[in-house]
Order: sequence, then structure tokens, then C-alpha cells
Amino acid sequence: MNGCAKVADIANRNNPGTLPFFHQYVLRRPRAMDDQKAEIFLDCLIHGTGLSPRSPCVTTTLLAERFIPVMASQGIAHRQIRIQKLATAQADPSGSGWFSDHGVPGNPGHPTFSVEHVMSDGM
Repeated sequence: MNGCAKVADIANRNNPGTLPFFHQYVLRRPRAMDDQKAEIFLDCLIHGTGLSPRSPCVTTTLLAERFIPVMASQGIAHRQIRIQKLATAQADPSGSGWFSDHGVPGNPGHPTFSVEHVMSDGM
């Protein structure tokens, strides 16, 4: 899990939908501790902040399919998870299935899943 900001988003920081700072969970080859790390990440993100597990939406690709049971254990229902094609995620590398900051030369990109909460002000 990494704290991030996209260089290109600095100029758009006051526009709705722009994330001036966000966290991403990078998916790597399956390892024994990945499910436990994802569970800790989601627990902190959802329960640690006091947000309802019914409010987030998750966007990812089939590369994160193995994490769906972990998401379910944290109260995220399957209907809250949007699976998109990898090519679609790579075409818009915002972190919803794939993250790549085009402002960083040589950035290869990483498969991810995003957990989005719509705040009371619509942001």
C-alpha cells in the first residue's frame, strides 16, 4: 500500500473527481501474506475511518479476483465490485485496475484495485 499523488493532477486539484492524494494497493504475484495484508488494508480503510462497508465501490480487473473473498470478509458485497477488462484499465491508468503515472518517465504501471467512497458533498 502506497500513499500517492499524480504529478499531472496538481493542476486539477480543485476539480471534482481529482484525487490530490490517495492510497493504492498494488497487486503482485500471489504470496502467502497477500490476503492478510489486503484484509488489514481494507479493515483500516473501512472500519478504521468509521465508514460503512456498504458505501465503498471497488474497481479492478480479474487480476484482483483472488481478493474478492477478502473484500467480502470486510463487508464489501459482490455488487459493490466492478470488474473491468485489463485493456480498459490500462487505457485509463488512474488506479481503477491499473495505475501508471504518465508524469513519471519509465513507469511500467501496476495492477491495482481501487476503493472509492463518495463523500456527503458528492466528492
